Amino acid sequence: MTTETITEQGHRHGTEYADHTWQLDPADYDMAYDWCAAAEDGTLSTIYDIPEDAADAIPADLDTAGWSWGELADYQAAWQAGYFERTTELCRAVIEQVNA
Repeated sequence: MTTETITEQGHRHGTEYADHTWQLDPADYDMAYDWCAAAEDGTLSTIYDIPEDAADAIPADLDTAGWSWGELADYQAAWQAGYFERTTELCRAVIEQVNA
């Protein structure tokens, strides 16, 4: 059994959240295009916020006891990276499907 690091957990949880929100509200072509343009020029985090309900998506059984403030910050940064990366992949798929 392998144990995930704090950043691996954060990244996985962010990715899972992106998949979940995509099921509920997938992007249309224009939004996907804008998102991917921001991803390419490195401005995603300045244009798009983490969704307000994202804190509710963190698993209730996530044991953060004993984590330092730095580890919590690492988890959050990895969560955001996972969310942005996966959403970018999903948006690229929308663009590719329309342009196929």
